[in-house]
Formats: sequence, C-alpha cells, structure tokens
Amino acid sequence: MACDARRILAPVGLSVSSGGLRSVLRGMAAAAALSCLVVPPACDGSSLSSGLPDGTVDCGECHGTLGNSAPPASLTGQTLTGDPAVGVHQAHLSGGKVRTAVLCSECHVVPSKVDDPGHLNGGPAEITFGLLATAGGVKPSFDPVLGKCFNTYCHGGSLAGGRLTAPAWRTGCDACHGNPPEMGGDPPKAHPRDTDCSKCHSAYADANGLVAFEGSKHPSPAGCDACHGFPPPSPHPQSPSCRLCHSGTVAQDGTIALEGGLHIDGSVQAAANGPHLEGYASPAEHGQDFLAGGTAACSSCHGAGLDGGISGTSCEKCHPGFRKSCTFCHGGTDNQTGAPPESISGGTATALTGVGAHSAHLSSSDWHAAISCSDCHAVPTDALSPAHMSGKAEVEFGVLATGEEGQPVFNGTSCSAVYCHGGRLSGGTQVQPNWTQVDGTQAACGTCHGLPPTEDHPKMSDCSMCHGCVAGPDGQIRAEGAPYHINGEVNMQGKDSCPED
Repeated sequence: MACDARRILAPVGLSVSSGGLRSVLRGMAAAAALSCLVVPPACDGSSLSSGLPDGTVDCGECHGTLGNSAPPASLTGQTLTGDPAVGVHQAHLSGGKVRTAVLCSECHVVPSKVDDPGHLNGGPAEITFGLLATAGGVKPSFDPVLGKCFNTYCHGGSLAGGRLTAPAWRTGCDACHGNPPEMGGDPPKAHPRDTDCSKCHSAYADANGLVAFEGSKHPSPAGCDACHGFPPPSPHPQSPSCRLCHSGTVAQDGTIALEGGLHIDGSVQAAANGPHLEGYASPAEHGQDFLAGGTAACSSCHGAGLDGGISGTSCEKCHPGFRKSCTFCHGGTDNQTGAPPESISGGTATALTGVGAHSAHLSSSDWHAAISCSDCHAVPTDALSPAHMSGKAEVEFGVLATGEEGQPVFNGTSCSAVYCHGGRLSGGTQVQPNWTQVDGTQAACGTCHGLPPTEDHPKMSDCSMCHGCVAGPDGQIRAEGAPYHINGEVNMQGKDSCPED
C-alpha cells in the first residue's frame, strides 16, 4: 500500500484540505505521519505527489500559524521559546526596534511545494544562510549544540566592538549559562543546585524562567552596542551621534528609522562627509568656513577645542600638531616665524594688507635686528587661544613699538607715533610708513629721524662720534652694530665700540 497522507488522515476523519495534516502532526499521529512523510519516495516506491498538499497549501498547516508559518508552534506543537524548534523565530520574522522583519529565506531554503527535495528530511531544519546574513563577505555559521549563530552580518559580523555578536537562538536561563551555572566567581565557588533563578535573582527572571531585561542588569540583546561598538572602534569616528553620518538610518531622536528599511539591509548607509556636502574635506571648502567663522563654525559638532565633540572627529586626526604650529595657517614662505607670506587666505603679494611688510620686519638685516611678532601682536600660546581666531588680526603694540610713554596707532594702512619709525625722535621724513609699501624708501636713513635729529641734538653729521657701535664714519649702519639699532635704547658707546655681551 502506498504511504498516502490521505490514507493516514482518513481513519481519524480528517482531510488535507480541511487542515487535517496540521492536526495529525500536532496530535497523537504525528510520529507515524512524519515517519512516512520523511522517507522519499513513498513507502511502496510510488510518488508522494498524490498524497501531499499541492503548492498552494499554507506553510502554517504544519508549523507556525496560518498566515505566519514560523514557529511557534513547532512541528510537534511546542510553543515555548526555550525549545530549539521555536527559539526566536518570531523575533526575527516580526521585526523590532532596530530592523524590519527578516525573510525565512535568510536562514532556510524555502520550498515551493511540500515535497521539494530537502524539505521533509526528518529535521532539524537545515540552516542555509542567505544574502543578508552573508553580506559584507562574512561567513556565518550556526552551532546547534550551543544554539548560537556566529559571524552573521545581521549581528555585527562585518563590524567591530559589539558585545553580543553570537546571540543565543533560544531563550531561557540556560541559553547563555548553565541552569544552574557551574563553578564561577573569583575565587570560584559552586552555584546552588536550583533551576528556579527567581529565588535569588527576582529582578532578572521569574519562576517560569522568563528572563527580564528592562530595568535589570541583564545584558540586553537589544541596543546599538549589541552588534557593533557604540560607536565602533577607531578608525570609525568616535561619536555616539550616529545620525551625523547615518541620517537615513537613524531618526532625530536617536532611534532606528525603521520606515526607511536601511538598517541591517546588507550595506553600509553612510554619508562619506557626515553632515557635510560632497568634497567638504577639501581645505578650500572646510578651511574657508573655519577662517570665516573661527572655532564657532565647527565647535558645535567638533567641540570647543576641536578635539572631537559629538562628531568624534578631531581636527588633529588630519592635522596633527596644528594648534602649536603658526605656519599651519599663515607664514612659512619667507621665514618660519608664522608671519606672512602666505597670508591666511593664501596671498603672497606685499600689496595685500594680510601680507604687507611682515617679512621686512621679521627678517633680520644688515641695519636692524629682527622685530618680534610680539612687538605688534599678542602672540597666542595655542591656535585656539581666546581672541586669536577672531577673523581679524589685531595690532597690539609691544614694548619696543611703544617706547617711553609712546601712544602708537595703526589705522589699518599705516603706523604713527611708533618708536621703530621715529616716534621719539625728530626730523624724520617717513614717520607714518604705509604698511603695504615695501620698496625700501621708508627705511632709508633720514626717514625715521633727521640727519642729525632736529630737536635738542648736536648739529653733527658724523653719527659715529657718539654712536660708534651702530654707525660708521660713512654714515652707514655697521653690520656688527645692527642688533643695537632700533633696539629700544640710545646707544652712546664710543667710536667703533659696542656693549659687551
């Protein structure tokens, strides 16, 4: 006699069309029916196609429920999630807070009809990972003894830093540890031999063995850090604000935007420039914004010290040491003091106010010592020092420029009443030099003071008679005397003599 499902069902008054197969498999006749159905071909060698439901049958006829074929119930009628045949099927097939529903085909071959090869093979159901589980080139596996998945894309197999990347398939205390646990602690000690965890751990489990996560210290299987670090370890930006780069995946309140279906979809949904437009990494783009707005343009995301902030990305990542390097933003062309050229905007022409006579002042010459930056500006200890990144270089005259009770002024184009250009002397022809005129005419002898000075000065043209350290008989500044010229003091040494160091 052929092993015909209809013949099995007939004695109990059921039929395939009325759901009889489902009832039998979950009733007393389940074992007999399965023993017949799982041996292809039919018992007498004939095809089973005449005795099984056709391709239009609902999978829920045998497992799950009508319209939702994933257990519970299992083939044998089990409904508890602690049973391996039930496990967390519904947690996957129904979706949740962090992702939409997963298809049956991601973990199993879904047959087109009941008697497809490999379908009725006696169980347990074979795991055949699909495109989602293997996305990112990962090679997932399932250990039926431990009841755990390993290295699946869905649980962080292609990421790093997750705390629960090998989740337990079934629930219950013994899904993660023995029930009761064996030796544990430091020093190790035996655990009480009681399977009712609630007696000692009422905040973690109830008498029925149901585990509590909300409000307890149990490591929750949910949460961003379950599958990957929160944030993932470097070189990923160290920011907990996922939305900065994953705006299509994360909602404004920090929860997963399920409606987009982008989270755990097999690809990384991230903006290469975070909240910035394409190409913003170019200095010509973000650099100009920084120069125009100072730290305020960046600090809301990158922190007041530009050390990461909520973005987790520090400027030091791409610009190591920039805060202590003057030439990172300006200078570095004529000398390494930080004085332009280049200017902050990249200009090099002395006709530009941002360049002007910087090099003429900061570079030593054969007639004067180099002027210090601090003689005209407050020199910051750090690029982010207060008032430094103000968008405009402030002229703040120092001791040399001020002289004795001087009141020097810079009006944006020229200086006046500065010691360096005859503010304490008399008779000079260019005592209000133009900042952007760098042709040597404003630095010639006679431009800062008369030859000799016109007020209260001996009427002698040989400067070397009284200022022999600085000037020679020919009226030119001596090379060895250059450091003493325009140094803030009147050097009255005898002819050809300079102060001893």
